[in-house]
Amino acid sequence: MRDTVADGALLYLGKCGEQGATRILFPFADTWRALFGEGTFQLLVRRPTEDEPYAAPVTEENGNAVWEVGAADTAVAGLGKCELVYVAGERIAKSVTYLTRTDPSLGEAAAEAPAPWSSWVDSVLRAGAQAQQGAETGTAAAREAVQAGTAARSAADGAVDARDAAIRAEANARVSAASAQAAVGQMAYVSFTMSGAGHLVMKNADLAGTTVFALGSDGHMEVTL
Repeated sequence: MRDTVADGALLYLGKCGEQGATRILFPFADTWRALFGEGTFQLLVRRPTEDEPYAAPVTEENGNAVWEVGAADTAVAGLGKCELVYVAGERIAKSVTYLTRTDPSLGEAAAEAPAPWSSWVDSVLRAGAQAQQGAETGTAAAREAVQAGTAARSAADGAVDARDAAIRAEANARVSAASAQAAVGQMAYVSFTMSGAGHLVMKNADLAGTTVFALGSDGHMEVTL
């Protein structure tokens, strides 16, 4: 493959119909990036006898912007033009306008040119709009993620509060059960019998004596322990 450095006003592309035989090296890719910041290169090509330019693909290699000349670029013999464009955000830098030369060859039909420059501008604008929309979507997603994180933290705090309440309830239940058990242990179980004298007698195993109920002469119930 022939490598031609774009250091003059005229660039030789080859003969009609050639493809992948010539590369044009623009030796200022690193310089432009240092000057204007991160961006992308695009090459505008206008073939001989045509009015509309089109965008040709450009790669980067060893500090050069590289145009590999294809069949569409060499489809028409004569003198054309090309111009390198660098887009870095809102900054747009352009090289000098080079003359290109394509020599005729035998029996070669013209290849169809890529989309014209106006279409490329539209595609760039569409890409920019899509990037902006993507950024807005990403911002909204980040906002929703923050809100979800806040809700998750609130739910976690609520779960901790519920756990603490459950622990307190369990402790209270244990205290109540222990109190109930102690009360049961302190209960006195009573049995009643009738004495030979016709008195109602209460017997309590926890008491030392026997409790006797009798009706006094005044009609009141008398209790004898």
